[in-house]
Amino acid sequence: MVYPTQIDCTWLATDADGRLAAMITAGEGPIPAAVLKSGIDVVGIEERLLNLPVVGDATAVAAVPNPSSFIDLSRRGFFVYDWTDGHRSRAQALGTYELVASPSVFIKPEDLPADLREFPSIGMIVGAIGAAHLKVE
Repeated sequence: MVYPTQIDCTWLATDADGRLAAMITAGEGPIPAAVLKSGIDVVGIEERLLNLPVVGDATAVAAVPNPSSFIDLSRRGFFVYDWTDGHRSRAQALGTYELVASPSVFIKPEDLPADLREFPSIGMIVGAIGAAHLKVE
């Protein structure tokens, strides 16, 4: 799959402690090559994640224009990161995904339905999920 430029996509990441993050690209954030090569529907996966049961509350962590969709994902147990550089000047760009919502209860890969557990980026450790910023190469 070619990188879906200017399309807001979602992919999943996990860390050494099994915490899951929903990574929102804002149409320009990096997506692991394994995800793009897999042909997985990075455009439609957010809707699938929103159909998972609510497991707890969520807290908005960063000031973003419309945090409601991030909060909705986080209530399902995901730490939610957004590529917020699209809202910054080049000089202010972070070059990282920024934590925008944090769950009160987090889920682990084994809590996902089997087809989502097979998502190619599950198992890729992407730093400490829950940190303010994550850099993805």
